[in-house]
Amino acid sequence: QSVDDIWKFVSEVASGLNRLHSNPPQIIHQDIKPANILIDNNGNFTITDFGISSKTSGTHGSYYDELNSGTLAYMAPERFDQDPKPIPESDIWAFGATLCEILTGQVPFGEDGGSNQRDNKVPMTSLSTLPSSISNLIRACLQKDPKKRPTAGQIMEAARIKRFPIKSKKPLVFILAG
Repeated sequence: QSVDDIWKFVSEVASGLNRLHSNPPQIIHQDIKPANILIDNNGNFTITDFGISSKTSGTHGSYYDELNSGTLAYMAPERFDQDPKPIPESDIWAFGATLCEILTGQVPFGEDGGSNQRDNKVPMTSLSTLPSSISNLIRACLQKDPKKRPTAGQIMEAARIKRFPIKSKKPLVFILAG
């Protein structure tokens, strides 16, 4: 896979996640993994299998349909908390785990995913063979603290410029003395 192919994958999956997370009713997929991202004959990627997804409008009840709904290797650390709530950041973690596996052949924290990360049971899979922008993106998505993870929109921007982290382009403000 070329770096451009990787960024195309990142862009298209992040675009799908951004659509789910940004438009009412907000939808949390809850099972992002390689098997739930399809590629068509033209090389376009699409998120599929919304069987355990959760809408955040109204009442959605329990996070899980059953005790361990979802795939453990792709479940974020917070999903192993007592009474977890569906949040977009959990999909971002799963996206990072998916990207890690697609590019390295291994899930980042073993088959117990975020549970292993939360309890510091295993080190993260090495990303040393990946381009630095891609490994930086994966590490950001896999932050233990959900608040430190990028949004799907930020990931889309990184894919657009093919760089992560995104360099801030804050405008300079000059204050003129009167």
